[in-house]
Amino acid sequence: MTAYERRREIVRILCARKNDTRENLAFEFGVCIRTIDYDIERLSLEVPIYTVLGRHGGVFIDKDYIPKQTHFLSREQLNVLFQLSNGIQDYNASILESIMDEFRSPAVRG
Repeated sequence: MTAYERRREIVRILCARKNDTRENLAFEFGVCIRTIDYDIERLSLEVPIYTVLGRHGGVFIDKDYIPKQTHFLSREQLNVLFQLSNGIQDYNASILESIMDEFRSPAVRG
């Protein structure tokens, strides 16, 4: 896992959990606490992440933060998913369609 991927995953984890400890994040990613400190320092330049010291401290993300989507499916990926959607029905088809809509690039939407 690259530093970029780890940092993206840290943001995803914090969005889900709202906070965590540096120690737990280091354990989950198999890195040292100093690496997590560097990650938090770097992320704090772009994302509302902050740390709190003390007994109830840890790494926090602003409760109202919604990460912007920066990854979209390619036209080829959408075509494969569309072909697969022809083989399923009902509720599963609607879920797959919602996934395709959510991750369709604005350039591909037209």
